[in-house]
Amino acid sequence: MKLNFFQVGSGPNLIFIHGLFGSASNFRTLAKQVSDIFTVYCLDLRNHGTSPHDNDVSYDAMASDVIEFM
Repeated sequence: MKLNFFQVGSGPNLIFIHGLFGSASNFRTLAKQVSDIFTVYCLDLRNHGTSPHDNDVSYDAMASDVIEFM
């Protein structure tokens, strides 16, 4: 699944993943604060934000999505 994300900064990669009912936009301020140290990726998990929706919302499916993103 192709997850929606935004990227900011440069340096070692850092991925922010939101919690229940969250979205990538929850981390914009924090991502900008550490963007001088890291390349930050803020993800919308499946069925959240503007990422695609799917009937399978299991932790295994979401973990597989993140692994595919990496």
